[in-house]
Amino acid sequence: MFNIEKTLLLARAAFMHGYIIEAKTLYKKLLKLQPNHSIAKKEFLLINSL
Repeated sequence: MFNIEKTLLLARAAFMHGYIIEAKTLYKKLLKLQPNHSIAKKEFLLINSL
């Protein structure tokens, strides 16, 4: 089962450890399931701006 909060934490951890591509993939999957998730949207936009 896909847990949104666990995925958000995993995406954050991936980003913090330098796994940018993996973090982007996780954020995209999360936003596909819950497009209005404000925290995920904000963090995904931050990663894309780098």
